[in-house]
Amino acid sequence: MDAGVSNLRRHRLLVLAAVVLGVVAAALLTSLTPRSYSSSTKLFVTAARGTDPAAAYEGNLFTQQRVTSYVQILTNQQLAQAVVDELALPMTAAELAGEVTASATTGTVVLDVSVTDGDARRAQRIAAALGRQFTSRVTALEQPDGAATSAVTVRTLQPATYDATPVGPDLVGNLWRGGAVGLVLGLLLAVARGKLDRWVRTDAQVREAAGVGLLGRVHDDRGLGRAHVVTALPARSPSVDDLRAIAAALLTDDAVRRQVVLVAGCLPGDGASTVAVNVALSLARLGNRVLVVDADLRRPRAARSLGVADGPGLTEVLAGTLPVEQAVRGGGGGLLSVLPAGTLHPNPGDLLGSPVMRVLVEELRASYDVVVIDAPPVLPLVDAALMGSALADGCVLVVRHGRTSRRQLAEAADRLTAVHAPLLGVVLDRVPRGEALTAAGGRAYRPDAARAGAPLARAVGAAAPAGGTPTTGGSGAAEQAPRQT
Repeated sequence: MDAGVSNLRRHRLLVLAAVVLGVVAAALLTSLTPRSYSSSTKLFVTAARGTDPAAAYEGNLFTQQRVTSYVQILTNQQLAQAVVDELALPMTAAELAGEVTASATTGTVVLDVSVTDGDARRAQRIAAALGRQFTSRVTALEQPDGAATSAVTVRTLQPATYDATPVGPDLVGNLWRGGAVGLVLGLLLAVARGKLDRWVRTDAQVREAAGVGLLGRVHDDRGLGRAHVVTALPARSPSVDDLRAIAAALLTDDAVRRQVVLVAGCLPGDGASTVAVNVALSLARLGNRVLVVDADLRRPRAARSLGVADGPGLTEVLAGTLPVEQAVRGGGGGLLSVLPAGTLHPNPGDLLGSPVMRVLVEELRASYDVVVIDAPPVLPLVDAALMGSALADGCVLVVRHGRTSRRQLAEAADRLTAVHAPLLGVVLDRVPRGEALTAAGGRAYRPDAARAGAPLARAVGAAAPAGGTPTTGGSGAAEQAPRQT
């Protein structure tokens, strides 16, 4: 049920487009359909049996038994041809017969005749002519051989009406029908796309493809895409809480096992660097000494996201030309530090897989509570798998919602597990807000507007020391780290 609702949410624009298309198509077809007008008349058929009550009763039964045959005469092409000849109509008898409908009121001898035509006046003329021609034809048919008069008499109860209001096409009805057809087609397309969809979108798909659970999901946040760091976002931004939740998931009682965490995407552009940087920031705001190692020596992103300029870094440390203490930036009084990538190397794989890299990571363990390694993507290169196996206590795989396929996620997870790299879980990045709300119960949890704002600010200000700013602890130091680099 939840999967079906999520699928409809994901394809709601497709369903809406199908409904709109159905309505537009119905409106277009209605506008192209010629208008039609209707005219009606009523005919009364009686038996010519005199004034005797018994004879009149028998005559009434006689006409009721024959009235069905009279309906067929009214819609017969022979009668239609007589009307065409009388009025010199520019149509065939078959065409005119298609415009005529007749019925007999149950239990009576009244015939209802209706004509629908593209011209209101012509419809009236045809209905009147039908009454005349029918009277003539029935009178002749019901006159016995040798008799001077007919056995039935036809009278006009209601003359042919004139109505200038078109009866067709039915615009409102056609729009409803078009919308209903579009809705059905849209739902069928949504179901079909959901069945054929090969992209990673849900927790169940992550577990099925990677064999591990979902460590967390990150909203599709334009602000985070521009700023790259949560410290530049409003405190109420959903992405801030998403990344805090991922950081909290890494902080378990088994802290030693997860002291060195490697973060890598399946493919370039999956958002691994953004996740690595912001998980590190969130860990630092929780009071941990955190180091971000920018280990993507081909396309480094992490250091720049934290405001660290290009310069000597990991490449120089591994080459032995620069001590690690001089390469690390942004330490100062904050809890977050950065080891940038440094100069691009012609063969970065040799550096990252060297014994020197292992020694370096062991040294960093002694200096920091958590070391977050921003690694290159898993599928294009083997670097992330080798580092995850040799250096990391746990690996986090980042996949982009609706962009990474289930097959690619399965291959990336297999590559890590094949070298015994400990895969902690998967982060689903850029999850659309609608699907994120569905996973969270369908509604956003917002602060009480009546109690937010000024009262809290005054309370915090009152709690500050007399001679300085309010005490912020580890969280404040972590927030200042990017500004100090």
